[in-house]
Amino acid sequence: MALARAVWGGAPGGAVMRADGYEATLAMLRVLARARLPGAEAAQAAARRWPGSIDAGLLAVRLADPAGRDAALAELEARVRAANRRRAAVAEGWLHWGEPARARAALAEIDPRSDTARADIARRAALAIEAGDFDAAARDLEPDMLALQARLIYRRDGAAALGAHLAQAQGGAALWSEAFALLLAERDFTRLPWVLARWREGASDAAVARAEARLALERGDADAALAGLRARLDTGAPWGWAAADHALWLRAQTPDAGLLAHAQAACRVHADHAGLAHLARRLAEAVQDWRSLDPAPQGAAEIAARAALRFGCPGRAAGCVARAPATAATARLRAEALALAGRPVAAQAALRRAAPQDAPSRADLALAKADLALGSGDVRRALALLDPVRARFPDRMPLWLLTARAEFLRQDPAAAAAALERFRQLKSAQLGAPPPADMRDLLVADAGHAGQAL
Repeated sequence: MALARAVWGGAPGGAVMRADGYEATLAMLRVLARARLPGAEAAQAAARRWPGSIDAGLLAVRLADPAGRDAALAELEARVRAANRRRAAVAEGWLHWGEPARARAALAEIDPRSDTARADIARRAALAIEAGDFDAAARDLEPDMLALQARLIYRRDGAAALGAHLAQAQGGAALWSEAFALLLAERDFTRLPWVLARWREGASDAAVARAEARLALERGDADAALAGLRARLDTGAPWGWAAADHALWLRAQTPDAGLLAHAQAACRVHADHAGLAHLARRLAEAVQDWRSLDPAPQGAAEIAARAALRFGCPGRAAGCVARAPATAATARLRAEALALAGRPVAAQAALRRAAPQDAPSRADLALAKADLALGSGDVRRALALLDPVRARFPDRMPLWLLTARAEFLRQDPAAAAAALERFRQLKSAQLGAPPPADMRDLLVADAGHAGQAL
């Protein structure tokens, strides 16, 4: 904790404090790893001092410099083999270095006699889901791996299938925690309160409290979220908070210089957390003179690209993601940047090159393609792109806004009004009250009245 406090206060990277004993040493190394501070020598010393420790070996991998990566991974592999347990630790080591294929390979052979075989198999299934290898995941999943089953259904079959599955599911906190995360990603505010209630039935820990605060924020009730955080957290020692709590704290308050300083300190302690980096950037934009800010800051490609788009620099944004891994998210960002730069054909090509591996990413791309199609006046193509999204992800709010726009352009105000009404129902579930009418509602209503007059 002393080291975390020093990092919070801006201690130089070389300020490594002494730690006595196994647990204290590993706690110190974890702080260094989270903060991305130099710690290779300290980690190697700990690994030598405790030659049978898999945790020490994994921290040596996380804190290794590039030249020492392979040696640290080989040593971790040797420890895992000698103990015949925790194959997943080797996978985590490869994931830390951005090697998901090698992470999966590390889990290819799991001894069923190992006392961690079940956990290792579950991790193998999770990595298969992440890679879009749903058949491999299904082979590994056991009947009581309920959380992973829900994740597989969502990633393979879509949100509608997940909703039907959850309506019949019986499970504990792990299932409902996973369901909450999946539905929050979908922004399914119709089912989220019900899932949170099921989660509360079997747990009352910090994770549930975070979920309550997150749902309050999504509903626009920042006061309730902040009150819950103040009641639960030690506000006098923020360096000990989890990264997720910092993110909630930052989102629940009005931007000012003090909140920005908190965000910057949190990013020092949790330098490996992209969400905090994004929030710190947004706070800097809200508080500081934009002339002092780099339109495309160093760091994660997606964060830099979004910042460049907010600054009105689509060329910089496209450049930020040009060399990033080709994911559905980076493809959408590149397409958005190209479209804003007045290059719709190039934007469409960027989306065509993406090859999403799961149903949610395919839906994301279909929505982006439909938006571009409407921008070019191709209403028929837009509606064709939206059809499969409607089948698998019927509660996505952007789906219904794009449908309303397409039907309006097709000169069918009744269908446009029906789509807007569905959007209003979904938005009401989020806000707890119907949203006020906006320009879209007025335009569609006027078109409908004009049609009736004719």
